Amino acid sequence: ASGTDMKYKIETANQSYTAGAPAITDSGATGHTVTKHGNASTSTSVKKFGTGSWSFAGGTNNGHYHVADSTDWDVQTAGANPHASPNGSYTVEFWLYQNAWPSTHCHFLGMASQTFNWSIYQNAANKRLIIGWLGNWAIDFADNTLVLNQWQHCAIVKNVATTHLYVDGTEIAQHGASPGNTQNVWSYNSTGTGTGGLLIGGGGVWDTSKNTLDGYLDEIRISNVARYTSNFTAPTAAFTSDANTKLLLHCEEGAASGKITRVHATSLAWA
Repeated sequence: ASGTDMKYKIETANQSYTAGAPAITDSGATGHTVTKHGNASTSTSVKKFGTGSWSFAGGTNNGHYHVADSTDWDVQTAGANPHASPNGSYTVEFWLYQNAWPSTHCHFLGMASQTFNWSIYQNAANKRLIIGWLGNWAIDFADNTLVLNQWQHCAIVKNVATTHLYVDGTEIAQHGASPGNTQNVWSYNSTGTGTGGLLIGGGGVWDTSKNTLDGYLDEIRISNVARYTSNFTAPTAAFTSDANTKLLLHCEEGAASGKITRVHATSLAWA
């Protein structure tokens, strides 16, 4: 009689695989530490570019991402009051997809604590975007700018002494009751006590209801330069980092390291 006898060799090796706790990566040169809180998650089914976006489930205090304190968020002189002289240019931009409106306001991106720190949020009742703090320390842009169930590119640009909003590449006018766009609404003091860092997707220092975005964010970039000074074509690909990039989040899951066990088989003929 004849047959085949199988001999097996088991080998364990360290390899990279996408599993377990995913990494959250700042793809800018600064490499800020980013942490996830609550029910914030990554969606691979709804995204603007790449393999995923950050997903938020709405509700109250229902999850966000946090980036630690840094002088990179100091748009004007650290610790200055809301009416201090401007200190250079700045751009905050992101892709936004909303499933539903929050009950009142909703914080997209901005500071976690301290009065007068800058924040970017929406007034849900009027579907408009706001930058700053409150009242005379905030710039409101036109009503009915934001929509549901489609991606919108939002770019908030501080060009030296003036602040502008572009949605899908088109500049948006200010709301009639808003103070002028030369109002300095960009206060932040990274060296203060309890500044809290940067929150994304929910929370925010002044919004006591802590409404969370019901939707998605993708391609979040902060730059220490005015990226746009007139109408432009909305980006058609993921951002890349350059010397002016202070934060770049592709909102995708990274790879985790782990062990993979591999089994090899060899065959030997016998009689």
